[in-house]
Amino acid sequence: MEVRGFNLAKKMLYSDTPVPDIFISQHISQMNSDYFKVYIYCLFLDGYNKTINENTIASGLNMSKETVKDAFAYFIEQNLATVDHDALVLVDVKDTQIHKFFEDKQDTKNTGMRISKEQETVIRAINNEFFQGVMGISWYSDIGTWFEKYKFDTDVMYQLFHMCYERNVLSNNSYISKVAEDWSSRNIKTDFDLQSYFKSRTKVAKISDRISKKLRLYRNLTEYEEKTVEKWIMDYGYDFDVIDLALRNVSKITNPNINYFDKIITDWYNKNLKDCQAIQEMEVTKKSEKTNDYKNKPSQMENFTQRKYDKDFLESLYEEL
Repeated sequence: MEVRGFNLAKKMLYSDTPVPDIFISQHISQMNSDYFKVYIYCLFLDGYNKTINENTIASGLNMSKETVKDAFAYFIEQNLATVDHDALVLVDVKDTQIHKFFEDKQDTKNTGMRISKEQETVIRAINNEFFQGVMGISWYSDIGTWFEKYKFDTDVMYQLFHMCYERNVLSNNSYISKVAEDWSSRNIKTDFDLQSYFKSRTKVAKISDRISKKLRLYRNLTEYEEKTVEKWIMDYGYDFDVIDLALRNVSKITNPNINYFDKIITDWYNKNLKDCQAIQEMEVTKKSEKTNDYKNKPSQMENFTQRKYDKDFLESLYEEL
């Protein structure tokens, strides 16, 4: 007589739970360890046609339902799963990528997009240098799109991945996409454009540090504050000496902040004041005009009109005394 479940246990001795390479190359690096455990256990249950729900996973992994719930939400957001009658249904990631690959290929054919030999060479270099030769298939589509959409030179494309590799963010597709979009918005197309931008960014970082010390913030500037400083330097073309002129007003306010100084500096820019000399000359002129206005203002004594009294009126006053 066989023990109940013995056949299933015996089957487990000879079976495996396959993990798609696409999942490993494109998703595993972005998951935290709990989500990864949940996904592997979901694959295991799916292989035996078992219902996948929060209770089953929480019990099987000795994990809180809240963690499992968060993992399910993450899978749905990443198109790794869907929900059907309160049960999680895993998406075939291989099938999804195959369809996407052929759709991208068809789009490329329809738009006439072509990858040059130089671009093919840099794509291979990116694959070998930063992905150990196993770059996810979606990257090929993304890189081709960025070449076509942003008109990047091959050097710029390589630097994009090199920078993200150095920052350890290659697993984050959306981050790299935002960087590519940001570079394009700054009209970066060639290596010369990119090096000029890097030089400006270094300048912004150094000046931001000086501003933080000048204002005694005892912290790094926030992303918003640094973007404002970047505007002063890269858009307005001001050096620190001009910014420092504005910062000298710090003693006049109780809680100095970047917005206060932005109003001053933007006003100078709108008045086409390009350097310290022009700004100081404007300030001297303004003070002089205020002084002249004060001098030319009629005094109250000048506006005083002496009353005139007749003889009878004065005599009547004396009679009352």
